[in-house]
Amino acid sequence: MKIRIRFTKLDWKPVLKYTSLILLSVLFITTLLIALPLTEKLSNKVSFNLNSKDSKYWSKEYTLQLNSKEKKDVNKTKEIIYRRLNRFGVERVAIRSEEGQEDTSLLKVTVNTSKEEELVKQLISTRHYYKIVTRKDDVNFEDEQNPYVVVFGENYNPTDFDWNMFRNVHIPRSKLKSGDGQYRYFAIFKQKQSKDKQFRDFLKENQLKIVGMQIDFFVTPFQTPDFTEGMAATPSVTIPLYTETEKETEAVRILYTAGKIPVEYSLLEEKELDSNMVKLEYVKISLAFGIALITTYIYLLIFKHANKDILIKSLLTTILTITFYLSYLKLSHIPVDTFILAVQFIITSIFVLAIVANRDSEILLVIGGVAMFGVVALLGTGFLALFGQGMIALIAFSKLTHLLSKWYIDNIRKI
Repeated sequence: MKIRIRFTKLDWKPVLKYTSLILLSVLFITTLLIALPLTEKLSNKVSFNLNSKDSKYWSKEYTLQLNSKEKKDVNKTKEIIYRRLNRFGVERVAIRSEEGQEDTSLLKVTVNTSKEEELVKQLISTRHYYKIVTRKDDVNFEDEQNPYVVVFGENYNPTDFDWNMFRNVHIPRSKLKSGDGQYRYFAIFKQKQSKDKQFRDFLKENQLKIVGMQIDFFVTPFQTPDFTEGMAATPSVTIPLYTETEKETEAVRILYTAGKIPVEYSLLEEKELDSNMVKLEYVKISLAFGIALITTYIYLLIFKHANKDILIKSLLTTILTITFYLSYLKLSHIPVDTFILAVQFIITSIFVLAIVANRDSEILLVIGGVAMFGVVALLGTGFLALFGQGMIALIAFSKLTHLLSKWYIDNIRKI
């Protein structure tokens, strides 16, 4: 007698669907728990606090004295200092000019920011005028009793190679290996093509000599390359930067690239000011927004401003968009302004309802929203730029969560 065993063909589609629903449910609950206020207290092993900037704000007024009364010099200086601070991400900047004594002018630079105070001061108070200098013959640069003799500009002779001889200064994003085996950041000075021959002659005359790059009053010594006639390209000047962090290096990069201040100036005074930034408590604003969101959707349902299916999908999409975004901010420790978050979430909830209720126009709404807030992020300054960047991220999250919530609701109903 033969025994036959028959295997029924397993339908994998329901298994995959139920597994996907379970995984999505776990994902939704996990992100909700991370996004909720005070849930960071549940674990000591994983830190996911919301990195609020509210307590980090400080404000100061810097008084600068310019060695010029020319209106064009004053305006150019104001423009470059403002550009520096804007590129560094200083949230609020105000600059006004005043009459100085004799042949001077005054600039009052007021900042209200959460950025590093020393770096902001450096961007404001440093002219950053650079030039190549050569060593004076009557100075003993090997004097062990005075090791700082190599860094003072008064011990060097000026040359014709100042910042007008270079077309740009490039600072690589990552550290490079130096001659002593350590890794550090470098600045690479690239000369203008019209000055190439003059610079080649200088390198031939001073090859393998110790010269220096003077920046304002201090000099960074460097050795000129071994220049030969057969070299096709003129070597660029490369000097090390004595910065450790990316933020410090970014500040130096901005000093090189934001423009050339036309006149010398000095910092006369620093005055502490009260930071008048709007501060919102994260827990209270979360509770208020949650109540307002639920109340709005109950109102829309009762008075039938939209059908039940649209409201359910829109509410779930809104909640997922906000929880995904908050979870991302918490886990990545990106510093945020709570008052900007509040405005962004209100606009996001309106935007989500619009794309869910208008399926035919969804793509146009998404593209239009990204384009509009992209312009705000690119052309805006301070808080406006931060607002635009955040809205682009929220639109991207809303599109993703809309697809997930639609699939999730449709399949939950079939169970």
